[in-house]
Amino acid sequence: MTATAAQGPVSPGMNTQFTVTILNQGPNPLSDIPLNEQSPFGANAASWTCTATNGAACPAPSGSGSIGAKIDLPSGGQLSYTISGTVPATMSGGNFQYTLSAGLPSGFNDPTPADNSASASVAVLSGNVLDLAISVATQPLEPALDEPVNYDFTVSNQGPGATASPAVTFTLPPGGSLVSVLFGDSWNCSTTNQMVTCNRSMPIAAGQTTHLRLIVAPPVGAKSLRIIATVAAGDGADKNLADNTVTWDVAIGGSTIYGTGGGLSCALGGRPGGSAPGGGVPWAALAGGLLALAGARARQRRRRTAPGQR
Repeated sequence: MTATAAQGPVSPGMNTQFTVTILNQGPNPLSDIPLNEQSPFGANAASWTCTATNGAACPAPSGSGSIGAKIDLPSGGQLSYTISGTVPATMSGGNFQYTLSAGLPSGFNDPTPADNSASASVAVLSGNVLDLAISVATQPLEPALDEPVNYDFTVSNQGPGATASPAVTFTLPPGGSLVSVLFGDSWNCSTTNQMVTCNRSMPIAAGQTTHLRLIVAPPVGAKSLRIIATVAAGDGADKNLADNTVTWDVAIGGSTIYGTGGGLSCALGGRPGGSAPGGGVPWAALAGGLLALAGARARQRRRRTAPGQR
């Protein structure tokens, strides 16, 4: 038998899940195998499903309460049970453990009885339970070679608790550097070698979202920039660590920055959306007029060109 827990840690009142597998590795089919379940969910507090492989058959495809029953297994047959339920809201810390044991039918011996029982447990959080998460967006979408990258980290707290000491940490690649921190929203950052640590002086309450904005220079000549950022709280237990880290890769060199004297230029002055020099003519109207004039001249040239000439 084997047993696994689906997730962890969990907080009181959360759902959790266990999976147990029973396999007949012997050469003989077995009937009326008794199951002894030690469930932490309590009577009728859990639901379960059953799947069968290799010629076995589930007593029932699903049910609620205890799975304790007698089962039949052909040689090589296997049953897998998935048990789901809610951690009691009154539980404060510790391990939430599920155990299932299988007995032997009369007249049979098992040379390895130690694996006839299996347990799995999940840690239950206590104290200040919260759920921090981090995501990131970058600009520009296609930075040119050696162009700094703007990072906008979004840090959120789904609660139920608050944190007064949130921190975001990430490591710069060798040769990369932190250009600046767009101070605001109470974040302050420091760099030690290539490690950047950002602390927030204000709490993050349940349901609150905050932004941390940085500018990072990639290593000289690098074609990509990877940052792995992690958010954590020093005064609480996070019930979902899966969304506490984000890995973000930026491809570099997909666009071009034109320096002075190179690239495209425009001889007209003025402001986008404003008027052309001298005033009175909006840029949109001027651009439309120029396009119309170019089209008229092209049509005029086509009428003057003899067939077969260009």
